[in-house]
Amino acid sequence: MKVEDAHLDFHARFNALSKTYAYCILPLNIKAPFVRSFGWCIKHPLDLAIMRREAKSLLGRHDFSSFQASDRAARHSVVTLKRIDIKRVKGHEGFPFLKSMELVIIELEASGFLRNMVRNIVGTLVDVGRGKFKEGDLARILKKKDRRSAGFCAPACGLYLVDVVYGK
Repeated sequence: MKVEDAHLDFHARFNALSKTYAYCILPLNIKAPFVRSFGWCIKHPLDLAIMRREAKSLLGRHDFSSFQASDRAARHSVVTLKRIDIKRVKGHEGFPFLKSMELVIIELEASGFLRNMVRNIVGTLVDVGRGKFKEGDLARILKKKDRRSAGFCAPACGLYLVDVVYGK
């Protein structure tokens, strides 16, 4: 951690070059009830391989209208998704309180994010992993630019801001 002077016109949100979010998915058979508030407990097995294949269609510069909040507020919806990683891990350095559990972590880095974008992408990817969408559907959902075509919004309890990169 460090502190440095910023210009008077600096804005923490609008001057970011990229942001990284992690979403934590917990196994349903979790024994510690107090840990459930740190991630989304899913009772269905997830096919991470198909989730990874489908997630590749989201990489790059796209109009992410299909994954924005459904409040119909006007937003600039073109975003560059730089990276999306989906991994199963036993514990995670970012979640020391969950160190003994097997987690699924979905990490996204982008030039910016629309309101609820990460949670809507995660909810849709979980539907992909459960078999509710077939191969190629994620690319079609992205092209439709319609929030109603995507999956549901994942709960907020699993979402964590991991990093923000600023330019000099």
